[in-house]
Amino acid sequence: MDITVKEKAFAKLNLSLDVMGKREDGYHEMDMIMQSVSLADNLIIKVISGSGNISVSTDKSYIPNTEKNLGYQAARAFFDAFGVKNVDVSIKIIKNVPVCAGMGGGSSDAAAVLRGLNRALNLRLSLDELAGQTFEFSDLTVKIHSAQYDGKYLRLDYVLLGQLEQFAVNMPACP
Repeated sequence: MDITVKEKAFAKLNLSLDVMGKREDGYHEMDMIMQSVSLADNLIIKVISGSGNISVSTDKSYIPNTEKNLGYQAARAFFDAFGVKNVDVSIKIIKNVPVCAGMGGGSSDAAAVLRGLNRALNLRLSLDELAGQTFEFSDLTVKIHSAQYDGKYLRLDYVLLGQLEQFAVNMPACP
């Protein structure tokens, strides 16, 4: 097996965000409306026969290429959730989404890894099936679908928004 797939990991903007309170599991109850935008990271996911090894590389030296990377974590969670053991995966992330800008770059990358592995391994899971897994990423379900987000996996209501022609992001320096 030697399969390479490419995925785009689109950034998002929060158009509305209300923090409703803290839940027993430590997450906040939120009601958000997010909109995907055309700005995206590019991922190249290569799957070969192997024993479950995962490697990640990025084009930015300040982004971890270790288990701390959300793309790595997504691949590991995918392997565990779907019993994948006989392949190795190499994930290359080309960053275009600003880091620490609140635009969901890391979780977008994680969702793109899930979609890419689903395609590469020909599991034919629907986006709803992928989104229904209990992956530990706060807005990952939204990144798989791009929809309204309420808390953590509580409710997805699709919101039809007009095309967003222009936007500006004002962000402080990231440590």
